[in-house]
Amino acid sequence: MEQVQSKYKIEIIESMHSMPPGTVNEIVLIDEKGIELQDLLTQIEGQSDSSIVYVVDDVSNAKQAFASAHGMHIVRANALMSYLEEIHTDIHKQPVLAFWGVLPQLGTTTIALAVANQLALSTGMNVGILGLNLYNPGTSFAHDVTNTLDDVRPLLSLKQLTPTKLRESMQLMSQGVWYLPGPRNPLNAMEYQPEEIAYLISNAKQAFELVIVDVGSILNTAAALQSLVMATLRYVVTKDLLECQERFISQSQYILKSLSINTEEILLIGNQMRQPNHLRDYAKTMNVLPVAAIPSFPELPYYSENEEDKLRLYFAQKKFKQAIEQIVNAFSNEK
Repeated sequence: MEQVQSKYKIEIIESMHSMPPGTVNEIVLIDEKGIELQDLLTQIEGQSDSSIVYVVDDVSNAKQAFASAHGMHIVRANALMSYLEEIHTDIHKQPVLAFWGVLPQLGTTTIALAVANQLALSTGMNVGILGLNLYNPGTSFAHDVTNTLDDVRPLLSLKQLTPTKLRESMQLMSQGVWYLPGPRNPLNAMEYQPEEIAYLISNAKQAFELVIVDVGSILNTAAALQSLVMATLRYVVTKDLLECQERFISQSQYILKSLSINTEEILLIGNQMRQPNHLRDYAKTMNVLPVAAIPSFPELPYYSENEEDKLRLYFAQKKFKQAIEQIVNAFSNEK
């Protein structure tokens, strides 16, 4: 493994006998050519104070699952430098807001765009929105879209994307808000790799003062999982239905837990709520933090279908606007 230059202390492990006991470095790189996957557990004992990174030539689903189960990171060798840059630079602290829905069609795109619009308006921030729901491009709010995630994919694969190129590829939605919709073809959803998504978000953090990722509701893609891992604030969007609660519990047990995401750190947005005043009680059953409740507006999607500025109709609803302002205020206070 090539020597890695960093201002942070790094231990590079290339053989079964090269890891000193009780290493407490900030990051430990382990080369798969020197230590096989089956031998890793023995080697990382006593390294709980370190960040373990297993460096491989190829990432498989099995390797990814094994690493997640044991609290390690797994990175391709050709993406190691960009990975280290991402986790150990100042932009790592820059805010990334992730919105995901417990079920499909719960309005994550609408909420992400509305929050970005309100943040840009109230704070003057430049906000970039990444459509990382790979099963739905989220283009209904964006007219005359010329670029989607598909169009920047080659730049991700070749590591040739720059913050400037990314910004130029995104659509200006309103003053201070840029948007890159998801891919046109959902059949390509499983082809995106974690390091490509990490590279995309890293560039977005350099291009904008704040990044919002629209995750969608299907958490089986690298885009969705990497977005949740890199987010500084995670918002789950749900209805007040038992099936939503059960779905969230399933996600928390089998997905969030493996990503080391604690439900107590997740913020709840109730959307299409039948009883918005029950948000607090609903949050308690999910062990999350309530932020805002948006009532159901069943006729609004029909009215807005042919409108060029759909958000204008949503913001005209007093309770919708109040909920978005609550979300923005919660972020502003956290920041």
